[in-house]
Amino acid sequence: MNIYELAMEYGHTAELLRGRIHQLEQEKKLTEDEETRLQLDGRIRPLRAMYRETRDVERHLEGYYARIDPEKRRKRR
Repeated sequence: MNIYELAMEYGHTAELLRGRIHQLEQEKKLTEDEETRLQLDGRIRPLRAMYRETRDVERHLEGYYARIDPEKRRKRR
């Protein structure tokens, strides 16, 4: 696996996290129980942090080749 492929894996993981966050947010909108909403908030918060960190790593890895040779980054897209 090269760095570009690793960046793609991080991107895929970020999308999965984003999807789960969306599911939990929808569930939160539909519930009327305040305790359940608080529990869902508690589940969403760390997922958001994981999502941000995963996206940051993906962007860092994507930019790896651009620092060495900007042409390589353009060709991969």
